[in-house]
Amino acid sequence: MSAKNLVCSTKTLDLLPSLPSPVYLQIHPTEITIHQSSMASELPAWEPVRDQLFAVATHQFEPKTSQTDKDFPDQVQLAVGDVIEIHETCGTWHRGYVFVPVNVHEEPKFGVVPANHTHVVPSLAITSHAKFTPKDVKSAPDSAIGSEPSPANADAEPDDSEELPQCLRNSFKAKPSKGQPPPDCTFPAYQSEVSDGEPLVDDIHSALRDWNLELKRLLMEQNYKQYALLKKELYYVVKGRRQLIGRSVSEDGMEKVRSDLVSRINRGNYLQNLDLILLDPLKGACVDIESKTNVIQMFRDYTTLSDSVAKTTTSKSDYSSPRSPTLHRLGFEEVAPETPGGRSSVAAVAVLELKNLSGPITTHDNWLELRFSICSKAGPKFLTEALVVSLPPCFKFHDLPKQKAMFADLTNSILTSETFLVVQVLEVGPVGDWGMRKSFADQATVRKPFAVGCLDTQDLLQGKETQPTQGFAIRLAYSSGSSNFATMHESMLTKVQTDSKDIVYVGLRAYPYDVTDYIMTNPLYKTSPIVMRNSYPTFIPKSDARNSLFVTVGSGIFSKQSGRNVQVTLVVRTKDEQPISSCLFAGGGTQGESRLSSFVHYHCSNPVWNDTVRIDLEPTAMMGAHVLFIFRHCSSSDKVNKGDRLPFGFAFLSIANGWGQLVEDMEHKLVVYKADKAGIPKGYLKFQQDATCLKVDSSVNNLEDLVTASDGSKMIALKDSFSCSTSLCSSALTQNRPLVRLLNWRGLLDLPYNDITSILRDLQFVGEVEMLKFLPQAVDALFGILKSKLNPDSKLNDVILAEVVRFMQLERDRRLTSAGRRIRTYIDEQFNFASVWPDLVVFIKGVLAQPPSPQILQYRKSVIQLWGTFFALALRSRKLQQELEKKQDGQVSETVNTSFKQALWMVLKEISEFMGVPGPEVARDQMVALQSFSSVLDQLETAFNGPEVVEVLVSFADAIGEPSHSSVLEHKLLFILNTVKGKLFLNQEARVPLAKACCRWLREHTSFWNPSSGGAGSRKNVLRYCMIILAEIIDRQQQFIRSRIKAGDEMSEDEQEMERVCCELVPVALEQFHDAMEIGDEMKQSVISAPSLNQLKSFSHTMSSLQFSTTPSVTTSIISPSSPQPSTFSSGVASNASTSGPTSPQEIHGRPTWNPLAALTGTCVLGLLNMVSPERLAQFIKESRVENSDSTRVLVIQLFEVSKCILEGESYPQSWVNLHIFSCKVFVQLFEVLFDYCTEAYSPKTVKNFDHWVWCSYFKVLASLILAFGRHAYGHCGQTKRLASIVAPENQIFTRSMLIFARAWNICGKGPDETPMIECQRRMIPELIGEVMNLALFRNSTVRESACTILFQMIRTEHQLKKSISRLEQDSITKLDTLLAVREVTEKQRSMFPNEFMAVVDRECKNDDLRRACMKYGNLLAEFLKLTWTVVTLAGEDQYEDDRWEATMALAKFMRRNGREVTYLKYISNLADSQMKNNNPAEAGYTLKKHADSLTWDNDVLLEANLECGFDKRQTSFERKEELYNRVITWFDQGKQWEAAIDMCEEVGEQYRKKLFRYDKLASVLRRQADFHERIGSEKRYYSEYFRVGFYGLGFPSSLRNRLFIYRGMEWEKIGPFCERIQAQHPEAELLKTNTPPNNEVMQSNRQYLQITRVEPEPDMSHPVLQEDPDTLNENIRQFYQFNNVSTFAFSRPIKKMQKNKENEFLSLWTEMTLYHTEDTFPHHLRRSPVVRTEIKELSPIQNAVSTMRKKTSELTGLEKRFAKSPKDNCNPLTMSLNGAIDAPVNGGINMYKSSFLSPGYLEANSEHADLVKDLRRAIDDQVKGNMMMSGMSLIVLSFRLWLCGDAWSCISILSLLQ
Repeated sequence: MSAKNLVCSTKTLDLLPSLPSPVYLQIHPTEITIHQSSMASELPAWEPVRDQLFAVATHQFEPKTSQTDKDFPDQVQLAVGDVIEIHETCGTWHRGYVFVPVNVHEEPKFGVVPANHTHVVPSLAITSHAKFTPKDVKSAPDSAIGSEPSPANADAEPDDSEELPQCLRNSFKAKPSKGQPPPDCTFPAYQSEVSDGEPLVDDIHSALRDWNLELKRLLMEQNYKQYALLKKELYYVVKGRRQLIGRSVSEDGMEKVRSDLVSRINRGNYLQNLDLILLDPLKGACVDIESKTNVIQMFRDYTTLSDSVAKTTTSKSDYSSPRSPTLHRLGFEEVAPETPGGRSSVAAVAVLELKNLSGPITTHDNWLELRFSICSKAGPKFLTEALVVSLPPCFKFHDLPKQKAMFADLTNSILTSETFLVVQVLEVGPVGDWGMRKSFADQATVRKPFAVGCLDTQDLLQGKETQPTQGFAIRLAYSSGSSNFATMHESMLTKVQTDSKDIVYVGLRAYPYDVTDYIMTNPLYKTSPIVMRNSYPTFIPKSDARNSLFVTVGSGIFSKQSGRNVQVTLVVRTKDEQPISSCLFAGGGTQGESRLSSFVHYHCSNPVWNDTVRIDLEPTAMMGAHVLFIFRHCSSSDKVNKGDRLPFGFAFLSIANGWGQLVEDMEHKLVVYKADKAGIPKGYLKFQQDATCLKVDSSVNNLEDLVTASDGSKMIALKDSFSCSTSLCSSALTQNRPLVRLLNWRGLLDLPYNDITSILRDLQFVGEVEMLKFLPQAVDALFGILKSKLNPDSKLNDVILAEVVRFMQLERDRRLTSAGRRIRTYIDEQFNFASVWPDLVVFIKGVLAQPPSPQILQYRKSVIQLWGTFFALALRSRKLQQELEKKQDGQVSETVNTSFKQALWMVLKEISEFMGVPGPEVARDQMVALQSFSSVLDQLETAFNGPEVVEVLVSFADAIGEPSHSSVLEHKLLFILNTVKGKLFLNQEARVPLAKACCRWLREHTSFWNPSSGGAGSRKNVLRYCMIILAEIIDRQQQFIRSRIKAGDEMSEDEQEMERVCCELVPVALEQFHDAMEIGDEMKQSVISAPSLNQLKSFSHTMSSLQFSTTPSVTTSIISPSSPQPSTFSSGVASNASTSGPTSPQEIHGRPTWNPLAALTGTCVLGLLNMVSPERLAQFIKESRVENSDSTRVLVIQLFEVSKCILEGESYPQSWVNLHIFSCKVFVQLFEVLFDYCTEAYSPKTVKNFDHWVWCSYFKVLASLILAFGRHAYGHCGQTKRLASIVAPENQIFTRSMLIFARAWNICGKGPDETPMIECQRRMIPELIGEVMNLALFRNSTVRESACTILFQMIRTEHQLKKSISRLEQDSITKLDTLLAVREVTEKQRSMFPNEFMAVVDRECKNDDLRRACMKYGNLLAEFLKLTWTVVTLAGEDQYEDDRWEATMALAKFMRRNGREVTYLKYISNLADSQMKNNNPAEAGYTLKKHADSLTWDNDVLLEANLECGFDKRQTSFERKEELYNRVITWFDQGKQWEAAIDMCEEVGEQYRKKLFRYDKLASVLRRQADFHERIGSEKRYYSEYFRVGFYGLGFPSSLRNRLFIYRGMEWEKIGPFCERIQAQHPEAELLKTNTPPNNEVMQSNRQYLQITRVEPEPDMSHPVLQEDPDTLNENIRQFYQFNNVSTFAFSRPIKKMQKNKENEFLSLWTEMTLYHTEDTFPHHLRRSPVVRTEIKELSPIQNAVSTMRKKTSELTGLEKRFAKSPKDNCNPLTMSLNGAIDAPVNGGINMYKSSFLSPGYLEANSEHADLVKDLRRAIDDQVKGNMMMSGMSLIVLSFRLWLCGDAWSCISILSLLQ
């Protein structure tokens, strides 16, 4: 083999996903040869490898026939990429297992491969099994099962060799012994060199292997949609793999690549219903599953992962390129909460990129100005200012700098509403250039309307549309007239745009960030322009120092004298009429200017501009500024060098009035004053600006009025009109008058009239946004008034603090998303009142003490919601007071400190007393208090130590007592949860007492449920909240443990105490798991189906954020009696009724249902067991047994039940493999602990008192553990196999588990002082036989051999006590039958089980009787497994349907032989149903009759219901047999087996007549029987033909290989269609063209051959019907027995026995007749039957002639009778038969027979044939004389009838035969 034939480019390898992971190409220039030195006569010995070693095939290898076959047999073929697990080496050869990575489900091949075709790679070190060393358990020699230890070694400590049983000490890499199957081996999870430092590479390889098989499957199923989706994912994964291996990007880029690859791997697995593997998105490695893994975090990660893959596979942009994530994918509405109310900031930024322009616009001669704005369809109105982009004349876009900008301060309401991106294009050119497309260098330029375009951005901003590479296209529409330019976009929002050639391409994407955060995340945008909102948002941006006024130049109406090309210029001036520079901005991306001019409408006297500019000024400058609008006419005669034309008018607008109140946001109609010759006159501010209230002195003329100012000066006002609008966007100035008065309250101090009451009263007219903007200043003003001389006797305290409540309540307004942050900032940094805490304390107490009334209740609720805020203000006030004390006195006053703490204690006592008040009128306020008190605890930590805060917490929670309503209890649990999630649990001093209190509360609220507190729904909620609390405790404690382990510190006393608390929580979690499972069963039908998209969305949000509101919302749902809706953790477990059907793949593949509540509870159990050390858990169980042994037994049983549920996948989805594998590791450790306890507490003392139930439960759950881990270690998903081998090597689980199993079985057989007590073991055998059989069929050799050993011990025990194992045989068959129906077992496992069992018998058994019993038992198992394997292998294969039915019948007969009558009937019923489904009613009837035959006509025998056989109620034997007979008779009727139906009717009628005396039923049966008799004689039945089918060749299954069958064809089916049907069932088979028996070469070939021939039934002629005279018997009756009730079939073929007689061929015509005897008589339960015996007869020529004549005569007789009775039938068969008999061919017919056999010469030569000659003469006479004469008369009558019917042609053809 030359190297050039093996060349494979790395590019090709990189593109092939089906290749295994690391492919090492070692291509040598010389030919790759197998070294002959290794084949010398003296070969080195095979040397086993010491460590596990793997190699990858780098070259192809084909075994060749040479000397190598003798020296190195069993060579295995290699392909590039195959993986070899090396067991032994010999020179340059390796021996071991060869895996085919492209098909991990294929069994590995054991053999020899050349070493120079492979490359050895490092493997992952597989951890050896952990040594099982329970100190109190003594080792037993040789499998520790049933054998007795020697007394001398009874107390000795076992060493390593004695620790393991014999079956567990076998080498994993042992060489397969001759005659024994090789040991099991799984695909290795090695670490390749390519993936060094990048473990994700190997995970990608595993995923690609699985996907490769899925691609093939999808193609075969023609599922092209799924195929395309998976192929697209595969392309990106392969592409990302290249980047990982090449390391072509930076480290930050590598993290993004890994994260994207991890998400795509999981998405691809989700699409194909494969397992989901948790991978670290940053490192790419498998998530750690060590002993201290945070299982709560793992559970949270899985819910998040399930949500992400579900959303991305159901969204429109499922498989877009991995660009920036959309808002929807980032969870725009699910960002981590930043306010106590749990609300998220909805600030967003939209990034706009100008990608390209196309069309004639790119060749325009003038400058173009593009103005981009976001517009709302409602209104419509612009939401942002414009982004201004200037383009030069005749530009080339690729030469321009990149144009990117950010639209800031967008809100969720904007992104989810109907919005459009509007682009307005303005042309900058001379006035006279409209439409002329040329430039005038000397003319002045103006901005002129050009075109407008719109883009629907609603779906774009929400990330629902995939952005094209070239960007989104905006087609421009030209302005038909200059006047409509400002409003063109309004009409375009609702109308379809025309196909314009001018297109603007933009990219637009929104991100859930504040603009400052986004710039910090993306530094490249630091220089990009920011486009602001034209109004203040409903949240306070982080950069909230804004002071802008947006002025929109609206519209005007001007006279002809004023001009028709009006341009408006804006100038900002001070109150001294001096211009302010650089304060005007045309939009985003522009510089500040001193003056800005609008665009110009050409020849328009009523222009509409709607041109917006932004004015940015300091607050002090803005208070005295005004805007000056200058109007001038533009003309084409304006020149650049002459400057601007003089204005004809002007208008002005003051920004603020004298009170400091800014101009309102509205449209302003301004007075247009006439400019003088010098321009704008001085002193114009004295005149009125508002045209609506203009006072005119007199009219100068029709176009001008005279206006007088307050000082008497006069100015001319034009009758032209002009309007503009303003919008204030300022955090420093306000337009609200009451708020301005409050902020200026200090001006009232010196006034004689105190107007403070009206100021406070008018605050109700301040809007929420204004309150939020000026919250610090307003609250400071309120507290200032509180402590000022305006409130000397504190009479205004309640009024002032009520207004403080109004301001602080902004935090509860969900529209104001940044209110919470602003309030906290104010309290922590800006609040500066040191002496108000007494007033706050008195205020809280006073509110609680007020008598109830509707107004008071609402007010009290608002105050309770703000408890945390008021306590924060009080504590902040005291802190400021302490700082003052330090400054004044140098120390803090302890007296004041004590008074402060006492005041707080009194308030807290009042609150606790309030919580204890019963009654529904306070229940709602109590629920609000429970929601708010968590924030109080957070504040109290600054004034009290940890234990004191816990004391406050306990006092508050215990004060509630027995809740009168379930909602109060639910809110109490939410309060406890918020506390656990708060800062208090981080306090080391408070953690233990808080955990103890939580443990007590959980026990109280889960142990008993008062029905008066609510129904089942309330019970579910309470249980849900309790488990969430427990999960949070575990999560936090696990974090502390991992931090301590990472730091290397010793376990502290507090942590030891927490372990004890966690032990106390274990029973609580176990009790709730059972309730959760029951609740889940109820919820599965309505709420919790396989994780729907909505459910996963809430559940992932639950696990990802884990944040709870400390101050709930003011919405009514919070205080209503309905259950609260907790955010985050609880939302996933809540009963989400929204299960809208997503089109996700989990529904396509039918993912199993799961129970989130049980999943969470099971996770808590795992977390507790994992967090507690084995020693602590063992001590806890022992201490519990001392206190109450019965409760401890219940605890142990609960541990078994919960463990079994979790291991069997009843809690989590099966695809969450990390959690399942982790549970296996946890439970192995648990069972080791329980083994010690059960050995001490439940080891047999006496047979009578032996608690076998505990031990049976222990063995069952231990078996579940082994099987559960085996599902992952030997499953169908290669990725899961790899994960299992990495995080939990199989020996770590299997060996430890089977060791415990073996020792536990040994313990149960010994009493005190090691006395044998095998009776105890026997009591457990019926319960455990199924588990042991299940383990004996396991793939792992260690488990299988141990199970076989235990099975032998069971047989030995049974035989020793009962001298018979018949009961055990029956139980074994029953258990195996049930097991194989639900579990997939390979042929290898089925063959290994009996073999290994017999090996154990040979090794262990010494008793001859026992050995014979074991041999019989083993043969029974082998036969049963062989039969079941035949049924299983043929299941689902349509081409082997008959074989499957045959195998099913054989299995049913086996069951009956072995006394399993119920199982036998089950198989019979299943087979009958299958026959009916395939339209074989006769066969179905004969099958079901076997069931009926097994019953008796007995009314005293009562039979139980048998759902498997279709009987759902109890019946007597008579009733059931009667029902079966009725069903069989009906099926016989459908199959036209009326004769068989009559026999059954007679039997039933006999019972009615002689036993039941039910003559009514007898009459019904007789009528039915009479109908059958009538139909037999009158209806024509068409009987199926029979065919012989031979299956030759080794390519067929063993059930068909080289066997002969007789088939009963379908009705009217001839040889041609039958051959096509059989060939369609076996498309790979070749049809033999000859009927001769095939030779040995055909039978031993590896191919498939079919031989099909038609055979004739040979009925039993002794039957009475066939003995009757054919002339007198109805032909219908005779034909039935000719084709039915037959088991012998004949096939004749001519043979050459003598030289052919050329003159007369009949004399040499010898025939070979083959008789086939079938096993069954047709018809029976199948349409085929195997041939059991074959006879071959040779017929001489005269015998052949006699047979032929008789058959022809019989045929003619039958046809004559048929057509004589029904002449209207088709007569072609009759005419053809007559023609063949009368007008025979020249070389055939009667004449030839006469000349051949009736001549004197023949009789002289063959005197022994005298009788045959007589028979032939008689046959000829019968046909010629009698039959033909009768036929002639019949033909004349028939022809006459045909003539009367009009069929003349048929009549002539029949009469021609009479000539």
